[in-house]
Amino acid sequence: MRLLLATLALALIAGARPPLPELDLGDPSLHMRGDVLLRSEEPFAGFVVERGLAGEVVSRTPYEAGRRHGLARGFHPGGAPAFERNFVGGAREGVHRGTWPNGRPQFVYHYSNDVFDGEQVGYHENGVRAELRHFRAGHEEGQQTTWDSEGRVSVNYTFKDGNRYGIVGRLDC
Repeated sequence: MRLLLATLALALIAGARPPLPELDLGDPSLHMRGDVLLRSEEPFAGFVVERGLAGEVVSRTPYEAGRRHGLARGFHPGGAPAFERNFVGGAREGVHRGTWPNGRPQFVYHYSNDVFDGEQVGYHENGVRAELRHFRAGHEEGQQTTWDSEGRVSVNYTFKDGNRYGIVGRLDC
């Protein structure tokens, strides 16, 4: 107890804020009201941790005023990075990256104001590109291509001014 009080006193003297709480996702004091996470009846500020069956951390998500805010991280078994996602006031923002358990990239998505904006790239677990799509403010705009795990094009079309041009599916005759 003395150590805790001493730590808090040093933090106050140094002008630092005390560390934010870290609660498990299943904590009974946490619940959603609309799109706001509450701890008891107050908007939660801190970190929510999701754990796997063996108790290992699967994800760690920061919250501010009851909304996801900051860099959320996910982990594969053994602790290798699985994803990084940034949030601002509950909205997805910036570059989101994911990695397969083998360490290869899984996705690189770009968000602005909680919607896709810019180039979106996905990969199959074997490293072959799975998708290359382009969005503007949440709507497809530009070249949209997907590939199967052997690198064959399965979808290839372009969106321009809200109209689609090109092949949506592949037919093997």
